[in-house]
Amino acid sequence: MIKRFWILICLIILAACTTTDEPKQENEPTNEAQYINNVVESDFAPVGAVGFVQNNKTTFITWENLAFRAGLPLTDFIQPQNEIAIFLANGETIRTTNFSEAIVGILNENVSLGLADGTVFHNIAGVIADPPEISIIQAYYDMLYYLQSGERVMVIVLDGWGWEMHHYFADVQPFLAAQVARMAHTVFPPFTPVAMSSIFTGQTPNIHGVHDRATRTMSAPDIFEVASSLGYTSTRVQGGVVIVQTSERPVLVPNLQDRYATDQSVFDATMSRIDESDLLFIHFNSIDDAAHTYGPYASEVAASMALLDDLVQKLVEARGGIAIITADHGQHLLGEPNRMGDHLWVSHEDIFVPYIVIGGR
Repeated sequence: MIKRFWILICLIILAACTTTDEPKQENEPTNEAQYINNVVESDFAPVGAVGFVQNNKTTFITWENLAFRAGLPLTDFIQPQNEIAIFLANGETIRTTNFSEAIVGILNENVSLGLADGTVFHNIAGVIADPPEISIIQAYYDMLYYLQSGERVMVIVLDGWGWEMHHYFADVQPFLAAQVARMAHTVFPPFTPVAMSSIFTGQTPNIHGVHDRATRTMSAPDIFEVASSLGYTSTRVQGGVVIVQTSERPVLVPNLQDRYATDQSVFDATMSRIDESDLLFIHFNSIDDAAHTYGPYASEVAASMALLDDLVQKLVEARGGIAIITADHGQHLLGEPNRMGDHLWVSHEDIFVPYIVIGGR
């Protein structure tokens, strides 16, 4: 209690230095549907909106909609049992069991988290209660493990394929639904270049240096470079433009007007190279594209998932060996009046994704 008292005192002193416009909004944390359209999207971390995630529920707060300026117990927002994962605005993720007296406070118009040991994390992006055991970074280490075990490895990234969407559309993806899927979390911010860089490098954004949708150059070695140094060959296939630069130049399939035709073209380009390398990496984009346009639970997304379920099954059966199937992020529904989808936050819909290994441990 003494440590908690001093954490609270520090937050009060620091908060007193922050001036804000009055009047304050109501102090009850609002949910995503109530205010998400009022938040301006940025290519950088939207640290003004912080998500507290427990299972399939997310509570959002901003420094503007909180009446408190000193601190509230973390347990006012989530009730973790064993561990929390703290997502910082710089892309770092910290897991800790030291949460019992954690305090959430507002410092300089950013949300901070103070722990009982005196550690204070400034500018947090979110906190997950009892997070999944693995993140999408696991794909990097699984690629290396299976290659070094003498296996041929294929990685399939279904852009925008969130955990919630995977279960919602189970009926239209019989092959994927039949596999054992582990829940994984992506990185922050949950943007494609950021998450793909983490898969490629095995590092969080604060290490690989990609923090937004514009940056294309990573500052850490990628899996293709490492695999090559160990004597393994690689092929990378994707549609559209280069998401991030890697040591392995990708086979780029032009984006067609029909999103389903683009995925089919990526599939065709992959099938023509199905046996040419030790590591085969494929990226499909139609789920994300449809979810952005129509919302993550629309019939157009179901059509994309049905197509990709069939294409993924054919790739797995043709390739053999190890197949790792995952996503870079999920999506949430923006709400009325536009009904579009997006991925911005530490929220259960944006952050949780499936992780499937076929043929492995």
